[in-house]
Amino acid sequence: MQNNREGVDIVARDSQSRRILKIEAKGGTSSVESSNRFGQPYTQTQVFDRVSKGVFTALQFHASRKENEDAALAVPNTKWFRYYLDPVRSTLESFGIKVFLVNDDGTVDRR
Repeated sequence: MQNNREGVDIVARDSQSRRILKIEAKGGTSSVESSNRFGQPYTQTQVFDRVSKGVFTALQFHASRKENEDAALAVPNTKWFRYYLDPVRSTLESFGIKVFLVNDDGTVDRR
């Protein structure tokens, strides 16, 4: 069974400001158990595809946001994800789109 979900992956709400953060999350491996690459890290080309789709989706969240909403992209903190995101990260953040790099231990690097 394939897991092709659409929509917001994570919704976070600040209890004080009531702002909502919609996060597009991309993983570092295939989540499809029947895939030959299940559990294996994505190749450089596959990471480019995930980053491209993630950036596009985050831009869509940003473009359609309500007054109290923000958009973000969360990806694994790996060499290839940083390679493709670093050149555009400041541009994304200038639009107000946050970028989260998620470490293997679950901590988040905002660098």
